[in-house]
Amino acid sequence: MRIYEFLAIYLKKYYERKFTQIMKDYEYTKLNTKANNIVLINLPSMTYKIDGMEKEFGYNPSFALISLGTWLELNGYHPILIDLCCEHLSKEEIFGILENENPIIVGLSVHTENIELALNMAKLIKLSFPSVKIVFGGAHPSLVPEDIITSEYVDFIIRKEGESSFLELAEAIVSNENTISFDKIPGILFKKSDTVIKNSLRPPITDLDLMPLPKREFFDINKYSFVVNIITGRGCPGNCVYCAAKSLSGAEYRELVLSSVEFR
Repeated sequence: MRIYEFLAIYLKKYYERKFTQIMKDYEYTKLNTKANNIVLINLPSMTYKIDGMEKEFGYNPSFALISLGTWLELNGYHPILIDLCCEHLSKEEIFGILENENPIIVGLSVHTENIELALNMAKLIKLSFPSVKIVFGGAHPSLVPEDIITSEYVDFIIRKEGESSFLELAEAIVSNENTISFDKIPGILFKKSDTVIKNSLRPPITDLDLMPLPKREFFDINKYSFVVNIITGRGCPGNCVYCAAKSLSGAEYRELVLSSVEFR
């Protein structure tokens, strides 16, 4: 056997053993600790404080967080969803949940009207739980991420559709970037040595039928309106000046096959 053939076989076996050990350590961490816990928080918005609006039109839980939580659970994580628009929890109650669940990530769904609240909450969480990674997503971080990522209390921003980007980010955090590095994840912003890294955008999900049906059991549906919201498509070709739908989900309309929407 020639020397280069011997080296090739040796290196192949060496890296196979190393990769196997990395994956064993990674899976052990996920299965035997709370390293797969992820808390997702829907922050209150002033829209729901208008007198009579909630009673007349009703209020549904955040479909975006339900969709994200379903996707994470399908891939082996344990999402804990908190809807502060419905559950008026105190700081002590929220911190009690974080202490009990010991999550690796706290994700905040953020709009322009509650951005100051989101930043303040990120600060409080980070000061009390410094090892927890704080992730912002939603409309405001998607459109003006540079205004937020400079905060010392925000670790990552996920832009636009977040299911795939959030999952890859969780994999990177749990594995200490052994399975995938931060700079290889499309759709995120993060800081590296005080430098802001803005990765390229992730293309929209083209086939929505590949997404799992949303698991509404994450919330107590009895606490919400009798009207149940559903989403049968994403994207909008319109150019309405007052709407950010096109900027957030793209100009191409993508729809679910009707048979995947169950009526009861």
